[in-house]
Amino acid sequence: MNFEEAQAVSSQDDLVRYLTDLAARVREGRATVENDSAPEFIEAAAHWTQAMDGFFSNRREQVPNTPSWSLVAMIFSAALVYE
Repeated sequence: MNFEEAQAVSSQDDLVRYLTDLAARVREGRATVENDSAPEFIEAAAHWTQAMDGFFSNRREQVPNTPSWSLVAMIFSAALVYE
């Protein structure tokens, strides 16, 4: 999972491109996927979002107060592998 790519997302168009590319990587087997069903993916997104304070703290970054396009991209990326 490459959070640097997700953090570079800064607009709606960027997010569309990011998610399209992420879907292609998953489809082609170029991305690790632990949660391959919709319910597992959504549940993992919820769990990562709940635990993201620790992620940002470990990186010595401030936890975002409001969602951004990049945070949405990060949630999608994390949900593929977060258990």
